[in-house]
Amino acid sequence: MHLEIERKYCIPGFSTIRKGLRALGAVMHSRMFEENIVYDTPDRRLCTSNMLLRVRQDDQARITLKLPSSMSSDHFKVMEELETVVEDYEIIKMIFHHLGFIESLRYEKIRETWLIAEGTVACLDHLVFGNYIEFEGDADTIEKTATALGLADSDILTENYHQLNCAFRQAQGLPPDDNFVFSEPERSRLIASLSDNNKDVGRKI
Repeated sequence: MHLEIERKYCIPGFSTIRKGLRALGAVMHSRMFEENIVYDTPDRRLCTSNMLLRVRQDDQARITLKLPSSMSSDHFKVMEELETVVEDYEIIKMIFHHLGFIESLRYEKIRETWLIAEGTVACLDHLVFGNYIEFEGDADTIEKTATALGLADSDILTENYHQLNCAFRQAQGLPPDDNFVFSEPERSRLIASLSDNNKDVGRKI
């Protein structure tokens, strides 16, 4: 079982962060559109137990189960994680349905992944409600990288994107909605832009 150590920061945009990552020697690994579906029992047993069962589709399909960890931190979100690639995204959704799981929420994002050091990545995430950088990996490397990128004085976020979406909607006076997906025109525009913008993937510049 993998121990997931991560933190997020809300950022206004990505251009300055990209320059900083390149200066640190980081390499852009991928830029993809993600569709995510979170499943739960009808009585929300997984959510109330701080567990997450998710199916994700980007360049491949995968199942993720996140479990509470005995390790706690005020500066990182720490979870136990089990994840595996699956062959057929639609079949997995059908299996969960027949097992009695329900779709708890659906969300989408554009994720740009940068390799910082062995086992540590930075993900630049564009979501409906904002732009974020999420670090995952070694805690010391995350601390050093965040400081080098000028994020030391920014608020550390340890919430997941569902919680951040709920907080955003409340702050904006919007009605509650667990889902956060792009409108169809915006989704199509973002997906179309990926092929043009992927020329830097794998380049250390």
